[in-house]
Amino acid sequence: MCCSQWVDGEASALMSKWLADPDTAPASWNECLPSLRDYVQSVALRTGRFPVRTAITDGNWLVIFERPENSFAPGGDLKPDYIHVFMSADEIIERYNRVFELLDQREVSRKAKELPPGAIRGAVDPDRVVSLLRGLRLRYTRSETVGHLVPTITVMAAVLLRSDTGSWLKVAH
Repeated sequence: MCCSQWVDGEASALMSKWLADPDTAPASWNECLPSLRDYVQSVALRTGRFPVRTAITDGNWLVIFERPENSFAPGGDLKPDYIHVFMSADEIIERYNRVFELLDQREVSRKAKELPPGAIRGAVDPDRVVSLLRGLRLRYTRSETVGHLVPTITVMAAVLLRSDTGSWLKVAH
């Protein structure tokens, strides 16, 4: 799957078209887009809501779906404005502020009550835990170094629990 030959500005419209009809996409995309759609829809089915963001990459290019519900829900409006294509590793680096802004996951963090690991059992019965999410908690900042703004990423392990009542608990570190 390669994005490097795409013309800037047309990539989002192409992606939107391919989501509407995967058979019109090049072979590698017409295989992965239905798989990505199935995955996003299965997340929505299991959790009752669509992911905040969805992204796909091979490390050299990156596609971020700002509103996955628009792109992957049956009958979604597939607006190219919410599909962001970064066609090369150089473009990802050049536009890192936009990438960081699009991938900001503060919504989940704000909704999750933070608990120390020893207090989890008192807060939720293990039989009521329906989801356990392990991941990385990323904090993006910019600091000035020798006259240049340098992006800094702080990475911490993250564990989120979801109970059958729909509430989220964040395990403190």
